[in-house]
Amino acid sequence: MSYFLDDEAFNYFQNLFEVLEENLALADEANQLLEERPLWPDFLVKSGIPLIAPAESDYAKILKNISFEKDFWSLEQHKIKAYTPFPYDVTKVKGSLYREKPSLAYSDKDFSYLELTQYGIPWMSLCPHEITTMQKPIKEAHGKVLTFGLGLGYFACMSSKKESVESLTIVEQSETLINLFKEKILPRFPNQAKIRIINKEALNFAKSEDLAIYDYVFSDLHHTALDGFSLNLALANIFKTKNNCKFRIWIEEEFLILIRRLILTLLSDESIRSDDLNEFPGEREASKTIIAILRTKKWSKEELMGLLSNKNIRKILPVLINGFEYLN
Repeated sequence: MSYFLDDEAFNYFQNLFEVLEENLALADEANQLLEERPLWPDFLVKSGIPLIAPAESDYAKILKNISFEKDFWSLEQHKIKAYTPFPYDVTKVKGSLYREKPSLAYSDKDFSYLELTQYGIPWMSLCPHEITTMQKPIKEAHGKVLTFGLGLGYFACMSSKKESVESLTIVEQSETLINLFKEKILPRFPNQAKIRIINKEALNFAKSEDLAIYDYVFSDLHHTALDGFSLNLALANIFKTKNNCKFRIWIEEEFLILIRRLILTLLSDESIRSDDLNEFPGEREASKTIIAILRTKKWSKEELMGLLSNKNIRKILPVLINGFEYLN
């Protein structure tokens, strides 16, 4: 029996861990599908991957005929070939065992989209995945909005159209990208008067500015949940005391999945039974903080279910790097 769980919770955990292994296998299969392109239509149908017809976004129309290349920044058209799987939305999670289903789709026709890269690495694309996953933060944005990361300005443009958005401040550390954006893209915005751009690194800005003036903050500084993990946890820690401000992270659902997987992995690790946290082989503060949370009690099934819920994981996001403060 686990050091942290009562009998019923341990049986529940065993089922959770079996599903976790299935989830990881599904994720590997999805990544393999994304690499094997294009695929046979019959195979895509049998795999349950839906057929969609990506439409050109209103924002893509605003950026029509724009391209640039300067100081390793590039804006150009990319193409996804017909019958090529592509990410369409965040991973869906269902049920009390947290079964995951990667959101993939395909089209029966080629389609193009704009992509912004630096040193060949994509920073923002007007592809179906990024358009779909931006809809929730755009819908939530209100009042005085702050966003970390400029990208192609999609969030800024669509949010600034809303009457409920009074102003929108963008924090971006690349001066070259800011200048290109101001020259090529911003003049086409219908509500550009609402928008202010500040050339500063995100954490430095968050630590030095008056954040109480903002009603909604959106962080879009990462390609995936994994590469944005540490930076966004640090920002979450800064914003945890700003009760008037809603702090949101792009593809936040993927961050919650990563943390849930980490909790389950730590629960399965016999080495964390030691009373000395310093003996834990992992060095990440997030792991150590989760272990401290687990050690607060012997968990019942209901309490473990609560710990793994999206609601509770959002609560512990700000404390996974700096300090320990379990919130009931």
